[in-house]
Parts: sequence; C-alpha cells; structure tokens
Amino acid sequence: MRRHIYDYGSVKSYVYGMALMLFVVYGIYFLRISPPNRLKKVLGCIMVAWSVLLFKDVLYFHDFVITHEHVYKTLMMIDNWAVALCYIYAMELLKPGGMTWGKAFLAMSGFVLFTALYAISGSETVYVMNMAFTAVYCVAVFIYIVVNTVRYNRMLKNMYSDLTRVNVKWLYEAVALMLLNYCFWAFIYFVDDAVSDICYYVLLCGVWTLVACNTDRQIVPSCAEASEAEEALDAPLQDGGEKNFPFAERLESMMSSGYFCENPQLTLQELADELNTNRTTLSAYINKELGTTFYDLINRVRLEYAESLLRDASLKLTQDELAAKAGFNSLSTFLRAFRKKYEMSPNEYRARNVQ
Repeated sequence: MRRHIYDYGSVKSYVYGMALMLFVVYGIYFLRISPPNRLKKVLGCIMVAWSVLLFKDVLYFHDFVITHEHVYKTLMMIDNWAVALCYIYAMELLKPGGMTWGKAFLAMSGFVLFTALYAISGSETVYVMNMAFTAVYCVAVFIYIVVNTVRYNRMLKNMYSDLTRVNVKWLYEAVALMLLNYCFWAFIYFVDDAVSDICYYVLLCGVWTLVACNTDRQIVPSCAEASEAEEALDAPLQDGGEKNFPFAERLESMMSSGYFCENPQLTLQELADELNTNRTTLSAYINKELGTTFYDLINRVRLEYAESLLRDASLKLTQDELAAKAGFNSLSTFLRAFRKKYEMSPNEYRARNVQ
C-alpha cells in the first residue's frame, strides 16, 4: 500500500486485503499442510515474510506516516527486501540444498544496511543509492536465474526420462511477470498512482500463485542426487572400453530390447542399479562417450520404437496407445518430441510411410 491509501477507495483496500490473506494462506499451507520438503519450507518462510511486508503497509493509513516523508520513505525501502526473497527462493530451487541461513542473511544484508542508514541519516543520497542498488540486484538475480535454469534443466536431463514434473521452464514465465511487477513498483516508488498500485498487488498475487502451484507439484532432486548430477556435468571422461565401462555392452542390449519403453518414469538411478554401476559413472559415460543426455538417449530409443509401431500396417493404434507403448508418460510430451524429430505428427508419419 502506498501514500494516501484512503483516497483510492474500496477497490484498492479490497485488493490489498485479499493479497495479504493470500500470502498468509500460502505460508500456512507450505509450512503446515503440504507434504514438506526443503523447497516448500523455504517458500513457506518466504510467504510469511511477504505477509509481514504487506501487513506493514497498514501503517500507510496513519496520518503520522503520511505527513512525515522520512518515515514514509523508510517504510518504502523495506519493500526492496522482497527482491532478496526472490533470490533466496531461486537459489534453493536451482541448487537443491544450497540455501543456508548464512546465505539468506547475506542476500538480505545490503537492503537492511541501506534501510538502516536512511532511517538514521534521512539522506536523500542514500535513498537514491538504494533504488540504484535494487535495480542492479534485480539484474543480477535475473542473470543468475537464466544461467542456472539452463544448467538445472540440463542436469535434470541427466537424471530423469520424464521431465513433466521436474523441469523449471515455468520459472521463465514467473521471472517475466516479476520484472513487469517490478516496473509497477518502481513507478509507484516515485509517483503516487492508484491504478498502478492495484496492478502491482494483482500481479504480485499472480506471480506468487504461479510459483506456489508449480512448487507444490515440483519433484525436487535430493541434495545428494543434485550434487552428483552437477559433478557429472563437468566430470572428465576416462578412457573408454570394457575395463572402465563394463556395463556398455549390456546398455546397448537394453536399448534394443524394449526395456526403456517399459518404465515411463525411468530414472538414472534405476538404470544405474540395473547395470550395477553408480550414477556419476553412468551419467559421464552417456554424456561424454555417447554424446547425449540420459533423457535424450531414453527418448530417442522410445521414438524409434514408436516409429517401428507406426510402420507396422497391421497395428491400428491410437496416439494415446502409441505413446503408452513407446514408454511416454504424457501424450503431449510424446507428440512434441515426435514432431521435433520427424517434423510431422504420428498420424502424418503413418499416412506417408504405410501403404
């Protein structure tokens, strides 16, 4: 809420109240109701922190705050702390187990320091510097998210054959909406505007609802799995051959036997157990020796099997049946992968290749 809240009417008050209650409910849900994991606990704490940040906006109702610019701007600077909350969430999401209390403190320290300096000095220079610091911080967080999202999705491709509930492509949408919301906030930072204020709260709820819904369904690798997958991305390849990769011949056999089509949610760990090796060695072999990822390898084999089924004129499979037989857990994933490889749909492929 911003200055002269009582001039903006009941719509703004209603939107503010709904936003506050939404964050309270999200905080309770992720901390007390939803089956817990580290990411959900971090998000629950962030939702509680957002609730406090929103609740402090009630102070803008008070005439003392409205008439004392120093107090008003100090409260405004506390809003900047929310940028660090976004970074804290992104770090835990993209580097499972990577967020600690110490790192969270460091993430918040710059904003807290600027707020304290302004509260003590009332210096307009500090106020402007804080705005500049926030802008730079936003850019840095944006770059961090883009770079690490690419790496994280690559890491996931070395762990899972089904990315339906593990990939974080939705994070790009959240970041885009967050940047748009920051533009509204920056405008309100200097200009008291009712419409922008309402848009800010509505968009804020939309962004974090998107984050909350995806977090609730997100499958998060364990810290150990994520650490091993990170190591595998950069691990040097040993000399090839039966001595260092005794599982290579059996892996080739499994690729041609239909094993990969029998388990739609096959993971690297399950395959490593089947081959009597460990995840790091198997991942390094697939990445360096075969020149692909676990995900791409499995789905290449599945698509080749689907192609063979389509070429069999005696089979009259629907697309759902075809996807299931080929080992895809989702029809949309199968259709997207098939079109990417063959540049046509399965039905078009059958019409062109089966007489």
